[in-house]
Amino acid sequence: MKERLLKDSFIGMKLVPLSRTKALCFVSTYDKPFLLSKVAGNFTIHGCHILEADINIRDGVATDLYKIRIPQKYEPPLLEKMLFESLQKVLKGETNIEKEIFLWEKKNEVIQDQIVPKFESINDYQSALIVNTSNKKGLLHKISWALSLAGVNIERAIISATQDMKAENVFWIRQRYGEKITHEYRKKVLDLLQIVVNEGKDPVEQAFRKEIHMIYRQQLRRRGSGFQTAQLYADVHLRLIEGLFDRIKLELDISDQPVLIGVYGGIGSGAIGFTSDIDCIFLFDGEWREEYDKMKRILKNEFERISSLDVDESFLPYHINYFYLGIYDGESIISFDDFFNYINYIDDLRNQTDNRLFEPQFFHYPWAFSIRFIGEKNILERFKSRMEELPREKSRKYHSIKAYILGEKGNEIRKDYISYLKGNYFPKELGFLNNKSLKQIYRKRAYKDFIESIRPYECVKYLFRRGVLPLIHILQNSGHRTDMDLLEKEYRHILPSIDFMLKAFNVRKTLFIMGRWDLSYFLYIMDFKNDKEFCEKYLKYQNEIINFINKLIQ
Repeated sequence: MKERLLKDSFIGMKLVPLSRTKALCFVSTYDKPFLLSKVAGNFTIHGCHILEADINIRDGVATDLYKIRIPQKYEPPLLEKMLFESLQKVLKGETNIEKEIFLWEKKNEVIQDQIVPKFESINDYQSALIVNTSNKKGLLHKISWALSLAGVNIERAIISATQDMKAENVFWIRQRYGEKITHEYRKKVLDLLQIVVNEGKDPVEQAFRKEIHMIYRQQLRRRGSGFQTAQLYADVHLRLIEGLFDRIKLELDISDQPVLIGVYGGIGSGAIGFTSDIDCIFLFDGEWREEYDKMKRILKNEFERISSLDVDESFLPYHINYFYLGIYDGESIISFDDFFNYINYIDDLRNQTDNRLFEPQFFHYPWAFSIRFIGEKNILERFKSRMEELPREKSRKYHSIKAYILGEKGNEIRKDYISYLKGNYFPKELGFLNNKSLKQIYRKRAYKDFIESIRPYECVKYLFRRGVLPLIHILQNSGHRTDMDLLEKEYRHILPSIDFMLKAFNVRKTLFIMGRWDLSYFLYIMDFKNDKEFCEKYLKYQNEIINFINKLIQ
């Protein structure tokens, strides 16, 4: 038996030929969510057909025995080596099995079938799920994937096929976190099986919806962190965009083409901002291809359909096209040349107007402080190498656009951010800094009116995302990669105030999105006994932020 000790897991695998077309395969490894779907998917992408299986979990270790039909083009020792090495990469996270299954489906057919599932109770916390279906190749992967997605732990499974290629699969299951298996929960499991297996819907979509639902649930728990929830939103949306980007490039056969997506704003910061909109810029190098614009349209439509959020990609593409190209052509993706020329063009424009421009986002590069680029590693390196061609006064290399802006332009744009925070550009955006009317409402003890009048959105978006965070990145040009890292290292004392505002903003918006807005429920989630206590805390944190900003802009 092959066995290798990994950092946090092991894999044991042995393939025993029964004939030239059939074999037994023993697999043993530490149990973890989605394990069965990954093992079954690994068989599928190597052309193996699971005929029978006996899955057992004991003391956190899976010991699985599969009877499989093997492709005749591989000798058993070679196939065993391929299966072992491939599964090892899958379990270590080096290979995305869902992407590999997608490629397999593209060459063959979408894995789906009409299934007849039913539950048989063992006790309140354990059930047997019986799934009658055909024995199509890849179905065990899809069924077990859907079960894991629903939060199921598969403790044991027996998969058996008849001569007419019908199959009866029996799964002994529990909920992952020990909850009761209620009637409502069973319905959710069956609905998900219907979507993923019967309808053959894209698992990426289902995974995203589940993750967002779980974030909503976490957001609506007491004593939660505003920063943590915002980080979860950022990460899940970035993964979705990356997954869609890879899928669409595969569909259009442009996986090897030099295209990137830059994601910025509330998502790109990775710390601040409820992700109700997604700001993206699509970039390409070399010659333009028609598939690039098609890719952009498909991704935008898919993202909007899956997430049901507003997709706002107008900011950077709009200003690049308007200022540099002289026309607005928002449906075209941007070349690397146009992107880097835009940076030069801002400086030329400022010089030509003697800094008379009155809208700071026209020349402040606000996206530079939070943008993340998604694409193949070699294309990202190709993009970074283009930064070497940007004009620079200092003889040094920069690892990112943000580092270049900080190093070459930080001093000259610092005063513009200070002017913005003083209200010299958009005073209405800085309404949070004037709390006189709010204090009057508090003194009248009109606490419900107070809560209706609060402006955490202005604090999070306008003050910090547009003003404070870029400014303190300039002031502390010391290599901090994210907003959160900068705050934790240099401005830790202001974190509780920002976290409070971020949570108040996110909880309010989450409750409205879910149609559950209620003042008493809002106070419960915010962990306050009454509205007076919340209002006192809000004023305290608001004053701390106002004092912090006043000191910052001196």
